[in-house]
Amino acid sequence: FHRPEELHDEAVDAGLVARIYCGLAVANAEPPADLTALVRRAFREASETEPAEYNRAAFVALALHVVGERADPLAPGPDDIRARCPAPAAPVLLRERADLAQHWAFSAALTAVLGEQTASNLGEWKELHDSLPAGSGFSFVDLAADRSGVHVARRAVAPETARATALSLKRISERDLLPDTLVEAPEGLSDVDFSRRFGGIEAERYRRAVAWIDRQLAVASSR
Repeated sequence: FHRPEELHDEAVDAGLVARIYCGLAVANAEPPADLTALVRRAFREASETEPAEYNRAAFVALALHVVGERADPLAPGPDDIRARCPAPAAPVLLRERADLAQHWAFSAALTAVLGEQTASNLGEWKELHDSLPAGSGFSFVDLAADRSGVHVARRAVAPETARATALSLKRISERDLLPDTLVEAPEGLSDVDFSRRFGGIEAERYRRAVAWIDRQLAVASSR
């Protein structure tokens, strides 16, 4: 997707993104790279005076680091940022999977910059696309990682919950990012299997499945 350049400065502080990104690059100098550790690092210096602004920049920096060039439209001056600091030395992992780390980080950044609905829609579209014959199949584990990133970022950029969320992200665990129950969700569903079992993304069966994911995430965030 493309986002007008003039919107970047309004949404994200370029200097703050660069500073957080470079801190992540230092932290990720030696593999293996763990998303949980990088999230803690990104929010280590969260601002007390402008927490929502800091949090938004942190999610964009994480996405640049974890996802790479696909996250460039969300960031102000991504090429300049990479010129200042090295690219990641190794893939970043969540639950020992690079794809789950990418789903989480990209969805969080999308939510922070473009809003929850856009992030949720793109996450579902990606899984529907994966369910086509050439894809890896519809994955509710991927979708859970998407929704976890969305839920965390939504709280982190809301003024009334930004400070408390930043504090929680400084000590977050891998199970908070993606609970055990969600790692066992269905994966690899073809479009035929997905339609047969869940009826499509507008169907009540699918919506109940998504609501179950959201409940598991709510329990994890309340611990």
